[in-house]
Amino acid sequence: MLASPLAVMAAREGFAAGKMTLSMHQQTSAAAGYQKSLEGWARAGIKNVELTAASVDAFVKTDSLPAARRLLTDLGDAALFVPTTTRTRKQYQRINLPGPPPKYAVCANGGHLLVDGATDHDWHARVLARLADECAPLAEVQEYLAKTADPLWLRKQRVAEDLFAYLVVERELLPEEWVKELAAWAENRGWTVSLQGRKI
Repeated sequence: MLASPLAVMAAREGFAAGKMTLSMHQQTSAAAGYQKSLEGWARAGIKNVELTAASVDAFVKTDSLPAARRLLTDLGDAALFVPTTTRTRKQYQRINLPGPPPKYAVCANGGHLLVDGATDHDWHARVLARLADECAPLAEVQEYLAKTADPLWLRKQRVAEDLFAYLVVERELLPEEWVKELAAWAENRGWTVSLQGRKI
C-alpha cells in the first residue's frame, strides 16, 4: 500500500508507536471561519489540519493580505505546515510563502514530496512504480488528448514532470460532454480527470 505524504512525514517526525496523532480537516470547523478555527486548533494543541481552499479564499477576500500573511507565519511557527499543490517543483519554488520555510511540501499532484526543499527520491520511486503498475502509460494519455481535444477551445497541452498531462482550455467553449467522455476513458486506464478553472 502506498502511504500518503502526510503519513510519511508523520513517521519522519518520530511520532511514537502506539500513540495517536490527531489530524483534522478544516471542514470540521468551517462554521467558525478561517481565523477562528486556526486560533481554536492552536489553543487545543491540534497541529495537523488540512485547510480548504474555499475558507482561505473567503478569508483573503474579507480580511487584509497582511492579516493572511501574519496567520500563515503564525501557523508555520506553531504547527507542521505542509503546502500541497498541483504545481511542478520549479513552479512551487518560485512561490514566496510568508513565515519560516516549510520542512515538507507536496508537489505535482503528490508525485514529489519535498523535504527541506529537496525531492524525497524514495517517495518518488514509489509513485513511479505505482503509476507503472496501475495506470496506462502517460504517452497513451497524451495521444488521446491530442486526438480528441478541439483547437476551438484548446489553448495548451502540457506534461508536468513526466507524471501527468494537462490542458489549458477556454472554459466557456469547453463541451461538458467531452469532459465526461474523457473521465470515463481515463478511469478505465487508471487515471482520473480534474477540471479546475481553465485546466483539465
